Amino acid sequence: MSKISLRVNGRVETVDVDPTTPLLYVLGDELGLRGPKFGCGMAQCGARVVRPPEVGAAVTSVDETSIRQIPGVVKVVVRNNFVGVVAKKQSQVVQAASQLKVRWSPGTRLPAQKTFYGSLRKQPSRDVLIINSKDVEQKLAAAPTVVRATYAYPYQMHGSIGASCAPSRREAGSCNSVVRNAVGLSHSEHCGKAAGVTD
Repeated sequence: MSKISLRVNGRVETVDVDPTTPLLYVLGDELGLRGPKFGCGMAQCGARVVRPPEVGAAVTSVDETSIRQIPGVVKVVVRNNFVGVVAKKQSQVVQAASQLKVRWSPGTRLPAQKTFYGSLRKQPSRDVLIINSKDVEQKLAAAPTVVRATYAYPYQMHGSIGASCAPSRREAGSCNSVVRNAVGLSHSEHCGKAAGVTD
């Protein structure tokens, strides 16, 4: 064991550890910092999804030889209409994802902007009440005036602008993932379903 001092988040911390202990373990086990995660040390490298050119497009072929010249490429993953690339570094995976030749069938396309709101209102939907007072109809019937209005506002989606991928490793009935954004909880459920892990 050796006393080692290191500066973490602007503070000097001294720990008494075996000098061969990986820094990740020192940060987590000795200093209680759980943010840093294992990366390629567990074969969990950078990954990126290759997006279809339009909604509803399906994969017809993937030419893996188109990125053979890029160093660090670990694997091209194709599952039905999902295409992803795994590489040792983020710069390599960005290059590989942009250069991978994927042929897609024509998609269904989005509705025209002119008719977008009408198309949106025709989609299946369901009402969800956060609080149900069970007297709305009664209160409306007793109101002296009822105002009805329809509002249209720009449709927005919550889409990731990052790598939008979480490399995972399945072993011994568990699924370990590296998630780079704030969707950890929902991601773990989807990861478990994909890996066949129920707990």
